[in-house]
Amino acid sequence: MSRLRLGDLVRLTVLTGPGPSGGTTVLVRITRINGNTFQGRVVNPPTALASRLPRSPLTFTRAHIHSIPGKRPAGEA
Repeated sequence: MSRLRLGDLVRLTVLTGPGPSGGTTVLVRITRINGNTFQGRVVNPPTALASRLPRSPLTFTRAHIHSIPGKRPAGEA
């Protein structure tokens, strides 16, 4: 996994119900890095989940990351 930095986007799977199909992938922007622990905020949450996702930053580790989208556009912090 590439070196992650503040502002990078990652995809996390959020559990929304029981069973293997009880989850959805959300895009999260990293807002804090402390060793192997990250905090971030959900970017454009799915409408059905918007009211159920925490308004506070999500805390996660590399093990929680589903995938990393392509590079950030030039000039984006």
